[in-house]
Amino acid sequence: MVNAVPQFNSLRLINDHTEGAKIGKPTPFAHVADNDLAVGMFVEYLSKSTIWKETAIFIVEDDAQNGPDHVDAHRTTAYVAGGFVKRNYVDHTMYSTSSMLRTIELILGLPPMSQYDAAAEPMWRCFSKNTNSNPFQAMPSNIDLSEKNVKKYSVGKIE
Repeated sequence: MVNAVPQFNSLRLINDHTEGAKIGKPTPFAHVADNDLAVGMFVEYLSKSTIWKETAIFIVEDDAQNGPDHVDAHRTTAYVAGGFVKRNYVDHTMYSTSSMLRTIELILGLPPMSQYDAAAEPMWRCFSKNTNSNPFQAMPSNIDLSEKNVKKYSVGKIE
């Protein structure tokens, strides 16, 4: 019996947005590090599976979902992993979220859903013609994942 998986799956790991400085809650550093470790473990697991050569994982690390932040309202960090994804490659092309969506549509053989993804630049530079079956190795966290907020911080002072 062959194990079949759907052609598209969506997974959300929510600790990258943190709980701020609420006393007793994990620090923002612990939250983000926990999220990063989970992403690494997920990619490692899939890289050791029989579906790796047909897998493309698109990871959006942060988003400007509630207006501008301290960097830029138009940026996000994104990662791509999978059997046909180039390793140790940084693509400096200006992509948008619609670019990621368009790339997924092309992989799945789906038509664009709107004019925005239809016009978006696909992330084709990230992919290779040959598969790389070497498993991914997640790095252990170098941040204390159990670190909690113990003091309330205000602008300019500790309360």
